[in-house]
Amino acid sequence: MKKKLTQTLLAFVMLVVPAFVLVQNVEAKTICWEVYGGGEECEEVDEDSQLKVDKTIWNPKSEQWEDHISSSDGSYPYTFSAEQTVTFRIKVENTGEVKLKDIKVKDTLPAYIIYNNGDGSGTDDNQKVEFDSFDLDPGQSKTFVFEAKVADDGVLPKDDKLCLTNVAEAKGKRVDNDNEEKNVDYANFCLNLPEVKSKETIKVLPVTGINPTQEMARNVAIISTALGLILVGYGIKKLANN
Repeated sequence: MKKKLTQTLLAFVMLVVPAFVLVQNVEAKTICWEVYGGGEECEEVDEDSQLKVDKTIWNPKSEQWEDHISSSDGSYPYTFSAEQTVTFRIKVENTGEVKLKDIKVKDTLPAYIIYNNGDGSGTDDNQKVEFDSFDLDPGQSKTFVFEAKVADDGVLPKDDKLCLTNVAEAKGKRVDNDNEEKNVDYANFCLNLPEVKSKETIKVLPVTGINPTQEMARNVAIISTALGLILVGYGIKKLANN
C-alpha cells in the first residue's frame, strides 16, 4: 500500500512539475512609451507570441524605413515640420506553426498628427487608424502603409522641439484553441516647432503723430525762418534809407 502511494505521488509530481515549469517559462515583456504632456503608457505582451508587429517610419533624409527617428543623446537625425506628411509602415507576421484568424490591427497616432490617406481608415477624428480583419497562415505576413499629416503652425505648441510616439497593436486568435495572440510596437519621431519670438525680435509699431524730436526740429526750422525774414526786412529798409 505504501509503495503504491509512493508511485502515485511520483507520477503526480512528474506530471505537474513539467507543466509548472512550462508556465513559468512563458515570458512577458512590458513595452512603454512616453506620452506628450508627461507620463507614459505601457502594454504587456507575451514575448513568445507568434504574432509579431514591426512598426517603422520613413526617414526622408536617409530615404529608408527606420524604427525611430530620434536619438537618446539629444540629437535629431531628422525633424518634421508643420503640415508635413509622415509615412508609417506596419508589418504583421505569423511566426508560429498555427494559423491565426480574425487579426485586427489598430494604430494610435500621437497629438498633432492625423491620418491623411493610404491603407486603413481614420477613426476618432483621424487620431486612430483601423484595418479590416484578416487571417495569417504560418510564415505569412501582411504589410500596411499610410500617411499622416502634421498640424499647422497655429495648432502646434510654441516651443523648440517635440518628440512623439506612434503605437501599433495587433490581436488575433489561434485556430486550434481560440487563445488570443497579441503584440505591440512603436516608432518615435520629432517635430520642429515654431519658436516663440523673443522681445528683442518683436518690432515696435510707429506711434501716430509727431514725436518730440520731430517737434523740436520743426520749431527750430520755424524760428530760423522767422529770424531770416526779419534780417532780410531789416536789410531792405536800410538800403532804402540810403
